[in-house]
Amino acid sequence: MQLTQSGHDSSPVWSPDGKTLAFLSSRTGESQVYLLSMEGGEAHALTKLSTGADIVKWSPDGKMIAFTSSVYPDCKDDDCNKKRDEEKEKNKVKAHVAEHLLYRHWTHWNESKRSHLFVIPVDGSAAQFDLTRGGDYDVPPDERGGPADINFSPDGKEICFTAVIDKMEAISTNGDLFIVPVAGGDAKRITTQPGFDGNPVYSPDGKFIAYHAQLTAGYEADRWRVMLYDRAAGRIENLTETFDRSAEELGVVAGQQDDLLHGGKTRRRSRSMRWRRALARNRNKLSPTLTIPRFLSARTGRRWF
Repeated sequence: MQLTQSGHDSSPVWSPDGKTLAFLSSRTGESQVYLLSMEGGEAHALTKLSTGADIVKWSPDGKMIAFTSSVYPDCKDDDCNKKRDEEKEKNKVKAHVAEHLLYRHWTHWNESKRSHLFVIPVDGSAAQFDLTRGGDYDVPPDERGGPADINFSPDGKEICFTAVIDKMEAISTNGDLFIVPVAGGDAKRITTQPGFDGNPVYSPDGKFIAYHAQLTAGYEADRWRVMLYDRAAGRIENLTETFDRSAEELGVVAGQQDDLLHGGKTRRRSRSMRWRRALARNRNKLSPTLTIPRFLSARTGRRWF
């Protein structure tokens, strides 16, 4: 069944209750977050930013949506960003001016903007809010990050994300995890090792954050380990140092408080692995489960697909 017909829609994400579909659409120009009720009616735009929107994430209770938008770090509102873009468009000088590294990443120029993390109430009762306002870094990291590098806590009051804050970003392979209150406030860095930390996943009770990490600075082909951050103690544990495969996409096994699911590649095929960490007995056990290239958790909490 076809749900939209604009020809400019992408990145659909179901709400936790499965009654609403959030997606990105550039049907009116810049990409914006749209909502479509499964109970009927037309899709409507939730965001109206001059800088557009990218990467959509629902809060667990379905009341908030997090998204990213590329803005000028020193701009405090959308009017400032819009004015800056208009001035740039009217400027007869079209030469690219680079004042610092990193000025180009693969196929695109970095035009003095940064991808910032925003939140907005689904009911439209308040305007979007920039959680990383003033930050001279991208969320997620440009070219090295993606949707999995942004996640809500189970109570929806906090978001964990990956960012690179190294002064010389052009030669860095680092990336650290940060947590920030959804209500606003300073972002707190929770990892400091020199390799890349990403794909944060909260445990169902919110006490732990699992993530994957490369531990060697400057080594982009390093093996990914599964790490566990104890939020109360501030302690980090390496769960898979003795496992000779890279841990890829992480997930939580629905209904299992101590189970993690991650992708791992063998020589011939990708596999999904279940990592059981019995916290009370301080024992770890790794066992292969399904032979699938990718996995997602069903919202019902009854199956994986």
